[in-house]
Order: sequence, then C-alpha cells, then structure tokens
Amino acid sequence: MPGADSLDLEKSEKTRWTLQDRQNSQEPWLLCYEFFGEGKRDVEIYDFGAPNYTLFLDRATSKPVLIEGLCQLSPLADDALKLAEGLSPVEFLEFRETLTKERSGTHTHRTSKFFEILVPRGFVEAQIISEIFEVSLGHTLIGLMELGQQRFPPHGNTL
Repeated sequence: MPGADSLDLEKSEKTRWTLQDRQNSQEPWLLCYEFFGEGKRDVEIYDFGAPNYTLFLDRATSKPVLIEGLCQLSPLADDALKLAEGLSPVEFLEFRETLTKERSGTHTHRTSKFFEILVPRGFVEAQIISEIFEVSLGHTLIGLMELGQQRFPPHGNTL
C-alpha cells in the first residue's frame, strides 16, 4: 500500500485499486502524511475525514501530487482521479485558481468544471452519514461500498 516511503511522483503508471484488492492486502490502507496528515504519521483510511481531504487539496500544488494522492484514495475517489488525469497544464492552473477562490468564498463559473475533484461523488452522501453517526468519512465510504448502497461508478461513468 502507498505510504510516505513509496512515493514516486515521476512514475507515469499509477495504480487504481478495487475495494476487494484493498481488503485482501495484508498491509493497512495508509494515506501519506505528506498529503493527508497533520504530523509525520501516515493516515489510516479508517481515520480519514473531510479535513484530511481539504488539507490534501491545499497541498496538491502540482498535477503529479494531485494524481498520486487520488491514487492513494482509490477506489473511493476514482471520479476525481479520472478528471485529474485528463487535466492539461493550463486546466490544472485553472483548478488551483478555482480552489483558492472557493476557499476564500468567491465562487466562480469554473467550480462546476472541477467539482468532482473538489468533492468526489461518493463523499457527499458518506459525509452526511458520517456526521449523523459520528464515524470517520473513510469508514463510511468503505461501509457504503461494502453494503452496495452507494454506487461508485467505474472511471468516468455517471450515476
């Protein structure tokens, strides 16, 4: 599983995971602290929350970093990953500009263009449920996938 020790931003071929692959792995599902964490400790997926994703987006100052972080979340944010992989250099700069404006409360017409990166599709329902039941977003996303109550479309398909 990816972690701080296995980062290779130059590697062009990135891994997409299935939930079954993640569950069959003997290693814990860790998200690199450099992207998602507050300290120098990787974030276990079951501890992952919206603040971790917000921090990650703020730290994703290059397209390779954005893609690597989204790969670490795979399959939970594969809609965002597909969109990010297709961004041109100019579009990536537009994305960063849009993110900055959104953080300052200034909405832009480009928000909808990058919405799947700003808020991956599965995160919306899962965030509401995680707040109601006071469990982590990561735990809720995985639980919904396991129960089949949340449809996570294959790369690029719509709900």
